[in-house]
Amino acid sequence: MKFLIEWISSDYPRFHTHANYELYVVVSGSGVIKTRSSDVAASLGSVIIIPSDVEHRSVSDEGGFERIRIIGDINHFFSLGEVTVIPADSADDAVALGRVIYNNRYGESEYTSALISALCHYVTKKIKMGNELFAATTHIIEQLSDSFHNSSLDVRCLLANSGYAEDYIRAYFKKITGKTPNRFLRETRIEHACFMIDLYGSVLPLSEIAEKCGYTDYVYFSRSFKEIKGMSPREYSSAACRQGKK
Repeated sequence: MKFLIEWISSDYPRFHTHANYELYVVVSGSGVIKTRSSDVAASLGSVIIIPSDVEHRSVSDEGGFERIRIIGDINHFFSLGEVTVIPADSADDAVALGRVIYNNRYGESEYTSALISALCHYVTKKIKMGNELFAATTHIIEQLSDSFHNSSLDVRCLLANSGYAEDYIRAYFKKITGKTPNRFLRETRIEHACFMIDLYGSVLPLSEIAEKCGYTDYVYFSRSFKEIKGMSPREYSSAACRQGKK
């Protein structure tokens, strides 16, 4: 196999493409890979995969954006439609391997090819793990959204059954949604309570609406409602009633 391996510290301000996949291992600083449709940020330890024929350019953040660039016959490792970034769990893994590849760029071709293959396998494994983690998190979101009315719904049990460490998937859940799983469930319940108050507030007591939204303790429901909506359920109901009469 023939590869181009180089140390890049400058930007590529113009959009361009390559016939082969391109890998960057970020060894210092941070920056953005821009395509026609999106901007993808990367920092120390990240591996950037740029598919063949995808127009892209790079822009450094303040402080620079140094990366080891590898391009060559690696298309068979990947099947991606857009620029993908593998964030670093530990910056040492990708950076160490990238540096070894760079230091052996003029060495024995078979050894260099084996090192690059190892990096590609590392990346594809990370992509698979990321996809599986995303699927597990999406499943939890669906469970919380579909079963919010169940007062015995146990968030910790859902996380424990995900196949991942509880703290790990909890952190990933927040990364994806911007909320903790418990906060997501509370907001889902309160939003549905608002929906029910708007529709049935004149015929159903608030305590019954609370129960239909997964709350067995009305005081806790009222406290959660006020925290999220900025008013009590009764105040919201009165406002909804006045709005309906207009």
